[in-house]
Amino acid sequence: MKLNPFRRKTSGYFDKIKADYAERTRELEALRREVAEAKTAFDDAQQTLFEVEQKSNSTVWTRREQELLRQKNAAEHHYNELRTRLGHLELEHRSLRWKAEAPDALAKRIAELKALATRRQQIEAERDKQRGAVAKLEARIATLRGEIDQETESATQALIESGGETPGASDALVKRRQDLRLLAEAVAKVRQQEAALESELGSIPTQERELRRCVESDQASVAEIDLHEQMPEFIQVIARAAVSKARVQGGNRHTYEIQIPDAALAAATASLDAEITSD
Repeated sequence: MKLNPFRRKTSGYFDKIKADYAERTRELEALRREVAEAKTAFDDAQQTLFEVEQKSNSTVWTRREQELLRQKNAAEHHYNELRTRLGHLELEHRSLRWKAEAPDALAKRIAELKALATRRQQIEAERDKQRGAVAKLEARIATLRGEIDQETESATQALIESGGETPGASDALVKRRQDLRLLAEAVAKVRQQEAALESELGSIPTQERELRRCVESDQASVAEIDLHEQMPEFIQVIARAAVSKARVQGGNRHTYEIQIPDAALAAATASLDAEITSD
């Protein structure tokens, strides 16, 4: 997702965010290594002190134990100090990350949302195909059952009239009964596949809602970045209006409220929606 391609110039705001994010990332990786090394040093110092204490028969601290305790405390202090720094740096890094990754995240999630819509269409088409198959199979089953009933009635009557001398079920009747059993199994299998498709289809609305919320959040981030990028083009005009108003009416000259026309809001809404729905 690119920032507004129609702006005439850039303030370098987003470039600075990306540069700061890259720098904080390098600092974070280095600090994490330092924290890991400090923890190892602290664990080693603590273990060494423990082993010496276990071997000592003295009821008072020996000089070696005192020195090891001092080293352990110093290592622990250094480790905790680095952890505190790491926590602060991680907060700063996260704050920069959502801005630096917002345009790419927006493009990725819009693609996922469109892929989900495509998948919905595929599932619906496959489900309709399965339903058509079931309808044809059930129609064939109904026809076959009618034929079986007729042949069974004929074979039964023939047995009655012959006193049991004529053969029972014909080969054709046996074959039809086998076919009926296979058709019933086929219907059950297709209905099972249809149920799986319905289950997947039923999960899509929730996925779409979650993705749409993410997209709208990313759109807000990108819009804020774009605002800062273009701010230098009109900030002096706003500042002049704010100062002039404050001289006459008083109040805070650092803020200036602007009423956004309905037409502009409608255009912005259409533009944001188009990012999601357009190909």
